[in-house]
Amino acid sequence: MAPKITPKLLRFFKNLHNDTSVTLELLNLFKIWCNYDACRDILVNTFVPYIMDIIEMYYKATPNQDNKD
Repeated sequence: MAPKITPKLLRFFKNLHNDTSVTLELLNLFKIWCNYDACRDILVNTFVPYIMDIIEMYYKATPNQDNKD
């Protein structure tokens, strides 16, 4: 079941990553699923790009040397 639902939960995570309670529960579930070969590749190949998108959005929204304006 986990390999089928993992991509959907990752999209859910991306959309609701600001909701701490949801995020923590999903992260705990993803940690458990990392123990299964069938889920590990899905998580690595899908989750890492989502995290990079979230970091990029945060970077763009946070004042820094590159985006002072």
